[in-house]
Amino acid sequence: MNYEKQNRKNKLKIEAQKLLQKRLFQNFIDRRYILLFDTLLGTLSALLVGLCVGWVAPASFIDKSYFTITIGVAFISTLLTSYLFRTYKQAFRFSSLDISTRTFWYTVCNTLSVGILSTTILLLVNAEVNLKVLLLHSLLFFLLFFIVFFFMTVLSRACFIILARWGTAGDPTTTKVTTFVVIYGTNEESVALANLLERNRNYNVVGFCSQRRHESTFTIAGKPILYVSSQKDVAILIKRYGVRAIIFSNKDDLFAERNGLVEVCLALGVSAMLAPEIEKTTPTLLAEQGVRHINIEDLLLRDEIKLDMTPVKQLYTGKTILVTGAAGSIGSEIARQVAGLDIKHLVLFDNAETPLHNIRLELQKKFPNLQFSPIIGDVRSKERVDMVFRRFHPHIVLHAAAYKHVPLMEENPCEAILVNCMGTQNIADHCLKYGVEKMVMISTDKAVNPTNVMGATKRSAEMYVQALGHAIEEGKIEGKTIFLTTRFGNVLGSQGSVFHLFREQIANGGPITVTHPDITRYFMSIREACRLVLQASALGDTTRIFVFEMGEPHKIVDLARNMIRLARLIPDEQIKIEYTGLRPGEKNLRRSTR
Repeated sequence: MNYEKQNRKNKLKIEAQKLLQKRLFQNFIDRRYILLFDTLLGTLSALLVGLCVGWVAPASFIDKSYFTITIGVAFISTLLTSYLFRTYKQAFRFSSLDISTRTFWYTVCNTLSVGILSTTILLLVNAEVNLKVLLLHSLLFFLLFFIVFFFMTVLSRACFIILARWGTAGDPTTTKVTTFVVIYGTNEESVALANLLERNRNYNVVGFCSQRRHESTFTIAGKPILYVSSQKDVAILIKRYGVRAIIFSNKDDLFAERNGLVEVCLALGVSAMLAPEIEKTTPTLLAEQGVRHINIEDLLLRDEIKLDMTPVKQLYTGKTILVTGAAGSIGSEIARQVAGLDIKHLVLFDNAETPLHNIRLELQKKFPNLQFSPIIGDVRSKERVDMVFRRFHPHIVLHAAAYKHVPLMEENPCEAILVNCMGTQNIADHCLKYGVEKMVMISTDKAVNPTNVMGATKRSAEMYVQALGHAIEEGKIEGKTIFLTTRFGNVLGSQGSVFHLFREQIANGGPITVTHPDITRYFMSIREACRLVLQASALGDTTRIFVFEMGEPHKIVDLARNMIRLARLIPDEQIKIEYTGLRPGEKNLRRSTR
């Protein structure tokens, strides 16, 4: 019986709290009420200062008419300055507790206007007043007025912010899991991120971490700066503050710490997280999307190369573009980027039905005004390729169709030759026949001193395309086509990427299979690789091979260990790593892509 009574009492209490929150937030935090409140605040400040001056100053020093005029002027002046500075339009729910520049200048301007107007009016009304006494009195009065009004304004703003956040806190019965986090760095981006996270109930920022010991004696926005440089320091954060994640405000800091603090945190079970770009983030977006856990790609990629796409836009505008292998990972991303270049027509050529249908639906949704044609066909078929060239007469051909899986091509060398060699020859011959302006062949670093069938076929295709281009330039054959070749290494997220295999193996509980403990690879994102392909097509005016700078090589076994840690598992204990030996045609160390 007592339990039911107590339960009923708790329900009534919760409903009352919800009703109070709703009424306060919907009615009290209203712009009209805030404007009125600010006006009354200025009037009250003038009244309080007047009373204080009256208590401490001699009677002869005080004039009742002065106080009457000042209080009236304070009412009107505060109303006007609040309206001009738009202080009543502040969104308190998304405001920080820091004093804003607008609030400071609002109080300064209001104080000056009250002082100047009231003194001027008193001189006009009472010409016999002692000017020296009046000025001294005004200086004392309005110095105190500024202090009182500024303090009361800041205090009221803090109350509004706390009340607004409490009023939108949602159902008091709902309990959310709060993650205690530290933010890496002490720069402006880190502080801005802390202010954003302050309004997000999923995270509780306990401080900022820095590797500069002298900064540990300071605080930022009321949060301590914590010195972190070793595994011991991270362990202290976990024990003392309950830290479960470290958040990076930008990729530069993350990349700089990928082999340092990030590895230490992952080894101790502390999540490494990355916030979205501060300039593009709002409190609403952060609440919806939040910060995300770091992917293995974040630790591999260097700073993305910034390219001037103006020459690319100039080249592609108003032209018909043919993309072969348009349903593959590289070809589809090229199609997406080309679709945004104000082209005349886009032709998607591939023999994979379902992926081609998927990219068709995607382009229809993202680019409703784009004129494009998905064509099912095989680059080995001269008749089908001729039909495409005869029907659409493309200006630029981006040749991405190829077989690229090394083990499969070792087992099926004939197919590798037919597609990678004969297919490329077929496309190149038709480019020459139909007067295409440029053909860009997408190759691989495996074509450098090839040790496998796939690399050998790609190198043969490169040689044919290059020979055809040089023959045109030397006048041995007639034609105007410029033949270009682009060459890069492993692409993150592509269908042949090792990360898909590793993720699947981790999800299945292991083991992760690595061919050799010393094997290394270069990596690049799909988006960046395709952008470089388009850039090469715009820059190339003679037959040549473009070799992309791939950054630093990475040991595959290190990547495997980091992926295990990112999954919050322990390498070699919870997830085993097995070495299977080099496959036929596979290189041990890939030191050069040239």
